[in-house]
Amino acid sequence: MKVNFILPGVGLTGGNRVVFEYANRLTKRGHRINIIYPTIPSRMSEKWTAPKPRIRQVSKTLSRSFTSNEVDWFELNVPVQQIPTLSPNFIKYFEHGIPDADVTIATAWQTAYTVSALDDSKGEKVHFVQHYEIWDTWNSDEAWSQVSSIAEDPSSYPIKMYEVTPVDSKAKRQKELVDRAYELPLTKITISSWLKKLLELKFNQTVAGVVTNSVNHSVFYPEDTIESQVISLLIPSRNIPWKGEREVKKLIKEIRTSYDVEIHLYGNNLEEGDYIDGTIQHSNISDQELRHLYSKADIFVLPSWVEGCQLPPLEAMACKCAVVATNVGGVPDYAEDGETASIVPPRKSGALIEAVGELIEDDEKRAHLQQQGYESVKDYTWENATAQFEQAIQDCS
Repeated sequence: MKVNFILPGVGLTGGNRVVFEYANRLTKRGHRINIIYPTIPSRMSEKWTAPKPRIRQVSKTLSRSFTSNEVDWFELNVPVQQIPTLSPNFIKYFEHGIPDADVTIATAWQTAYTVSALDDSKGEKVHFVQHYEIWDTWNSDEAWSQVSSIAEDPSSYPIKMYEVTPVDSKAKRQKELVDRAYELPLTKITISSWLKKLLELKFNQTVAGVVTNSVNHSVFYPEDTIESQVISLLIPSRNIPWKGEREVKKLIKEIRTSYDVEIHLYGNNLEEGDYIDGTIQHSNISDQELRHLYSKADIFVLPSWVEGCQLPPLEAMACKCAVVATNVGGVPDYAEDGETASIVPPRKSGALIEAVGELIEDDEKRAHLQQQGYESVKDYTWENATAQFEQAIQDCS
């Protein structure tokens, strides 16, 4: 098959990593894959109106004018090409730059509008839904307050958020655009059970396939590390409310007060002074450096309020690190509480702190989660996931 993936950009994101893993492996299976993205980046959130992100965006736009492939963070083995814009208002002027194909896949809500506007020569039109992409709503405490008033079970909040109307006009407009994108007549493939349920219940869509994210075991595996007498925690820092930044800071303060532990934080553009003194911060690290951190850590913590199907817990388990994660995204699909991970409700700092404290104190339980988590992810391979993804798009074409 000839398959096009339409991306809003090619920067370092979990969603892009997933697409690139599939692109490489579909190519090995004999398919002709192309990745297309715009020279002028799509705006993902209203936060891009802030000065620093806009300056970075302009810088990236200029750099894209002088390169045909800016994917320098992933070993991508498929053709990557740019078109000036993905705007559905102008795509007719530029779609000659998109190869004819059997299937063309939108990978974000903006690109769903683009794919929907393409000529039939681009093949079957598919929307690969990797999250409910209402970013500004997820960041709103007011929205979370509203959803908690209409649902008792925190695990149902992400789906129930469909029923919430943001107070902020920009967030409201973004949510309207995202919701409308999911209603477009594109075949849907997604990555977790909750997203399938969302698309079916709230958008009246038929989902052609659910393919859970996986682990690149050639990159993420247990390294031999020097054993330490001090328990080590590893926490991603995203500096975004819905990623659980507030809970991270409360956790760090409480854990450092109660225990003698080593706390490592990692993330892109991590700035000194963002956290309590005494934490060890790792900014803009490679996959190899991340593997070393996973392998060295005793406990990995992911406190997100919502996710599509998060990769870090899978990667941490593949490196024999005990995982504490909120019960959101893909966690209900690939983890079992008390057996392969310690799972807590989202937005509950007390529960998160208690779970981490228990693993610090209980050597036996921590070792159990490390081993059982490691065993459980052995079958989560990108090869297996690609076979499922391949079948899903073949069924569509």
